[in-house]
Formats: sequence, structure tokens, C-alpha cells
Amino acid sequence: MSTRVAGHVPLSEQGKVVRAWKLWIVAIGIVALTVIGLYLTITRWQKDTEYALMLFGYFLGPAIAAAVGYFWCLPEVLGGTCRDQGRTLLQKWSDYALLCSFIGILIVEGSYIQVVREVFHDISLPRALAILIVSPWVLIACVVASKEYLSWTMPSAPSGNRTGWRNGVRRGMEWSGSRLVGLLKTNVALVAGALLVLASLVLVESGRVFGPDYRGYEVVTGANVGWSSAYPAGSAGLGMFVLAWTHRSAYLLGILLAVAALVGVVVKRHKNETQSYRILAAAAGIATLSEITKLGLTRQRWAAGTPLIILWSILWLAPIVTWFVTNRANVEGWDRTRLAIMLFYLPMFLLWLTFLPFETYLSMGYGAFMTGMLLLWWGFLQGGSQTYADPTAH
Repeated sequence: MSTRVAGHVPLSEQGKVVRAWKLWIVAIGIVALTVIGLYLTITRWQKDTEYALMLFGYFLGPAIAAAVGYFWCLPEVLGGTCRDQGRTLLQKWSDYALLCSFIGILIVEGSYIQVVREVFHDISLPRALAILIVSPWVLIACVVASKEYLSWTMPSAPSGNRTGWRNGVRRGMEWSGSRLVGLLKTNVALVAGALLVLASLVLVESGRVFGPDYRGYEVVTGANVGWSSAYPAGSAGLGMFVLAWTHRSAYLLGILLAVAALVGVVVKRHKNETQSYRILAAAAGIATLSEITKLGLTRQRWAAGTPLIILWSILWLAPIVTWFVTNRANVEGWDRTRLAIMLFYLPMFLLWLTFLPFETYLSMGYGAFMTGMLLLWWGFLQGGSQTYADPTAH
């Protein structure tokens, strides 16, 4: 594959072969998502048009977002170069993530508003509308927080007075997200996140339209997990078993992190506080990403066979392993690796947002838990970056 596709300007001969494999892997993944999405859409179109359209967005949405991110907006993270040298990597990430999220939010909100219009007689309208307002705001805040996190170590430059609808959208979303992120200093984020996670213990954390509902404390005790004999035989039963236990493990870890956050806020600080925060931030990030990728890829647990479980495991674990094994001594290389991983997970966040309003409406505890985990992650990140963050935040 020509490296001109990746960065509009060919790489220098030195290092081209070394970096080309990254481009090939990403390109193959994007092509695979596109082909599978088109095949499923075409084969299901006559039977169920709405489901076919959902599959179209389910596969092609992430493929398009990844293609634009890796091969147009930020080709540098895969070793390519770009003619747009006037902006830093931080500015490019912010612009891409905000605009991509805006498009995703429009699609998700439009779809749910149509659903609400059709069934508004049978649902709690205030509850549904409140979730539709809060859910995208959470995503916007995540994007703004990611920019602030990167700004602690990466250089930035004045953005200037740019005009146009896209810049207006980005400025509006950044303003909206900054209002929330600005309030969430370290202790505020930790306490609020811990209280939301612990509140999920008495709320419905796992619910269905038809079937039993389980509150958070029942998930902790394993009431909705069971043993392998409780699931159907074959790969579908194995997939349900793995996902149920993975969810329970992530939930238990979240409860422990919430308790640790509250204890850390009230007890006296110690000399290893920064390192402790970083360890807790890593644990919160792993648990949160586990739930985000699981909901985005395997929401219908009863249809999750072994191949899908393997795919989910790879998509969840591979970037995390890359994060930990990357050499941080090479600052420029580490910055690009971080952005490459963040670009990878952004489409997962969009898929997560696709189902978040529905899951939260059925299970308020799930929405409280996931929001609380994001707050804990953000609080621990700030606490572990005291060298760079505003010291008054602590």
C-alpha cells in the first residue's frame, strides 16, 4: 500500500518498511469491517430493513471513523506525515475527536428521538429525555478531558480565529464539555464517582425488556451469573458465561476502586500518593474500557459465540498491552502511541453511546456505574499527574 494514502506525502525511504506494517494492519481491519458490514446489511435488508440499517452503522460507522482518523487527520500516529504542519498533534486530536463525536451524537440522538416518538405512550418521557441529554454530554466531556490529559505533557499552540461551521461546532462542543470537566477537580471527581458507583448497588444494574432485573448487590453476589450449567450448550453458552463473569469482575473492581477513592480522600496523604493514583487510574481505565467495548460489541450476550468473544478480547486487551509495553523514554514515539490507542478506542466509545441510552433506561444502575467509573478514572488520572496538573486541583 502506498504511504501516500496515509499521509498525503510519502515517507522517507529510511524507516518506510519498518512502519508500513502498521498501515497494513489498520487498513486490513477497516476493509474487513466494511466488507462484513455491507454483506450483513445486504443479506438482512429484505427481512428486516431497520435491523439492516443498524448493522450498517454498527460496522461501517467505526470503519469510517478509523479511516478518517488514521489516514487523513492524524497519519503521524502510524508513522506517516501530513502537509498540515501548522497544528500540533494535540490540536488535531481535539478537532477530530470533537467533530467525529458530533456526527455520532447526531445519528444516535436522531434514532432515539424517532423511537421515543413511536412509543412515548408506553415509556417515562421525562426519564427518556433526561438520559438523551446526559449521555452525549458525558461523551463530550470525555473528549474534552482527553485533550486536557494530553495537554499535561504535549505542547500546544494558539488555535487562532478560524471560521466555518465545523470550527463553530468544535468550539461549541468544547465549551459544553469544559463546563463539566472544569468542575471535576480531583477530589470532586473521586467522591462523585465513588458515590455513583456505590449507589448502583441498590439500583437495577442489569435489566431487560423481558426477563429478570438484577440490582447491583445481586451482581456482586453472583445472582445473575451462575455456573456453566445454567447456560445453553455450545459456543453461545460459553460466550454468555464469559461475558457474565467478565461483567461481574469489572463491577467488583469498580466497587473496590470506589471504596479506595473515598478512603484516599479522607485519610492523610503519603509520599507515594502520585504513584498510587497512577496504579488506581490504570485499574479504573481497564475496567471501564472492558465495559465500553463489551457493550459496543456484545450487547446481545445470548448471541455472542466464541469468535465474537475472541474478537472482543483482542480489541479490548491489545491496545492496553501496547500502552504498558511502549517505551516512554522516547517522548515523541510515546505521544504518537497514546494518540494511536485513543484513536482506536474513539469508535468504541461511539458504539457504546449507541446503546447507552437504552441500557440506562432499562437499568439506571448501569448508567450510574459507568458514569461513576469514568469520574473515578478522571479523578485518579488527575491525582497521578500532579507534576503537570494544576496543584490547586488537589
